[in-house]
This record gives sequence, structure tokens and C-alpha cells, in this order.
Amino acid sequence: MKATSMFLATALAALALTGEARAQGLPGIIENYYPAQLAPGQTTTLNLAIPNGRQNMLTGLEIAPAAGVTVGMPKASDVREGVIWYQIPITVTTDASAGKRTLVAVGTAGKTLPVDITIPDHALMISNLKATSAPANGKTVEFQFTAAEQGTGTLGTEPMAWFSLNCGQTPEVGVVKGKVANGVVTASIPHPRTITGPAAPTFAAKCELQVHATDAAGVESNPITAPMEFK
Repeated sequence: MKATSMFLATALAALALTGEARAQGLPGIIENYYPAQLAPGQTTTLNLAIPNGRQNMLTGLEIAPAAGVTVGMPKASDVREGVIWYQIPITVTTDASAGKRTLVAVGTAGKTLPVDITIPDHALMISNLKATSAPANGKTVEFQFTAAEQGTGTLGTEPMAWFSLNCGQTPEVGVVKGKVANGVVTASIPHPRTITGPAAPTFAAKCELQVHATDAAGVESNPITAPMEFK
């Protein structure tokens, strides 16, 4: 019981601290944002949280240098403890210069302090996600996906697979090391029924699995989603 609870706590902490969210926690700046990378030749949806709720509505983003980057219109979603989350599509051209840039959120109360965002020098694309083993009463869930590097990247022998298994109210989230063979990455995660404690994930027969990966250089892939059924 302690082991499974510890896994979930560790996975949640890793997910929050590595890349997928950059917590700030102070007024006047960006509260949270992810991903922290914008892949060249793609449109990425940036998730961004602005504090002070409806007193500081987001009106736009500024990315500098701006060359090769087009920012779409922000769309507000849910409000969590006075913080409004927004989704903003950002398109990066294939010839955009790689490296760090700064991102500033522009709201009705003014501009935030800048945060870093990176355009990597290569892209990692994943596809064909599917569960290969999902027994109703097993100890693990197995899945696989196809991975392909575009540019100078190296997938490595153990790419990281970030996952969210949503079977209801509380998803199971975390990160595990995958194994690569002929461009196919396989990974194993704890069965949701084996995780206990206050933050235990909801279990149901039909679920949705979302995955994205990071390669040896820490470059993030696109996210992919697939239905999954426990049998």
C-alpha cells in the first residue's frame, strides 16, 4: 500500500516539476505553463495559468524574439482556486531559429514578468498508441507507440513516457522509462487498482490513455491519445 501511494506521489511531483508545468505562485507573474517547448514546424497548444482570476483576464502573449512564431487567440477554460487556465495555439515555422525565447502574458492588469520557452533544434514525433495488456485485475498496464526523430535528435535506449490514464474523476498520471526496439517504444505502468490512498485514481472498464515522450536531449514529443478497455 505504501509503495503504490509513494509511486503516485512521486509521479505527480515529477510531472509538476519537469516539464510539464513551471510553477511560480506569486501575483503579477505567470502561475503555471506547459509545455515549455514549441516544436518547429508544428502548432502547439500552450496551457497557461494567470492568477487573480477575472481581475486579470488574458488578452494575448508576447514571445521574443518573435521571428518564426505566430500566436493564436487565447481561450479560457476552467478556474481553479482563483486561477484561470488558458489554451493558446502557437505555430512555429520549420526554419525558426532554435534556442530559448522569452514569453510574456498580457492581461487586463498589465504584463507579467517573462518566463523561458524553448524552440528545440529537432522534433520528436510519436504515433500509433495502443494498449497491449490491460487485464481487469492485473498489476500493470502495458502500452506501446511508434517514435521517430526529425532532425539531429537521438531517441536513446530509454525514452521517458509521460502518461495520463483517465478512467473517471481522478486520473492516474506519471512518468516511466520506455524501451525501444525498431522505432517502437514499449512501457509499463501500475494498474490503477493497485494504487491506494487519498489520491488513488478512479478505475473503470473503459478509459482514455494520453502519452507524450521525451528523448535523450529532453525534447518533448507531440501528445497522443487512445481509448483503452480493461478486460
